[in-house]
Amino acid sequence: MSYPSVLFHKAASETALFAMSIIFGSSLSMGVVLFTCYARKYPEFLKICTFLGKFDHDLQLESPEYWITENVPIIVISTVTPIILEGSKQYAMSMMEEHELVIRRIIAYFYVTAALCGKTVMLIHFQHVACGIAKRFRLVNSRIRLLVMKESLRLSVLRRNPPYVDRRQDYTSCKKFKSLLSAYHLLCDAVYQANVFYGYLLLATIFCTFITITECLYFFSLFIIDGKVIISVTISIWIFNNATFLVLIARCGSHVSEMAGDTAPLIRKLINENVGSGLREELKSFLLQLVGTNVEFNAGGFFQINKETLTSIAAAVTTYLVIMIQFETQSK
Repeated sequence: MSYPSVLFHKAASETALFAMSIIFGSSLSMGVVLFTCYARKYPEFLKICTFLGKFDHDLQLESPEYWITENVPIIVISTVTPIILEGSKQYAMSMMEEHELVIRRIIAYFYVTAALCGKTVMLIHFQHVACGIAKRFRLVNSRIRLLVMKESLRLSVLRRNPPYVDRRQDYTSCKKFKSLLSAYHLLCDAVYQANVFYGYLLLATIFCTFITITECLYFFSLFIIDGKVIISVTISIWIFNNATFLVLIARCGSHVSEMAGDTAPLIRKLINENVGSGLREELKSFLLQLVGTNVEFNAGGFFQINKETLTSIAAAVTTYLVIMIQFETQSK
């Protein structure tokens, strides 16, 4: 997100002023995208809820907990700290300026706060949906494993005591596996609808965060060289806020991909178990379906949201940071 407008007074070079303009421009664009997507694509989010609700109904699950406390403390701390710090700094500076400049500072401060809160709310919202989908993929995998293990045990007992085992259980096992297969496809549909709803939201927020981190590191290096420790600490807090956002977004996307990706190796392993011919054929058919299935979150179709995204962003930030420092050196 954007960080203290005090830098407008501290940044004298053309490179620094251009960097600040890009930051505020990207923040404005991000705010417009957030508002537009939530307003226009709300029906797509309802489809996600429909798929997840049908999944819970088919597997006879209890009502899920709708409040996820995972990572919430660090999200709140990384959001509230820069807001309070920026507010106190703006108040201190407004006491020494004219009335017109004070009004401008207040407007700029509320704009920055609203944009930051909007991005944080989107993060919590996305994290809730992604964690819910990942937990359901893990549940499907565990139930498939349990079903195959029970079937293997049943056949072992059947060989030892043929008269005492109901042979119709093979049909029942196939029927249960088909219901789990249907539940898996419901989750894939939920991920698809989530990409439709979150695609441009993720693209706008990640792009804005990438720009902000690059510019923050640029200003951080300038103020560290000049020996301005207080401003450097302020900027480092904004860097922490944006880095936290990227890490949590990438972690949520990777978690879903990993849970969905565990299904294929599990099926390959279970095919070799002692199961009936009907269930074995169902497992082989499901494995063939998984070959062309790609369960990934993406940013508007431009790139995947996973841990590798962090590596690419870090490399890009380093490259642009070096270029900006070179421009700053040449301008001086």
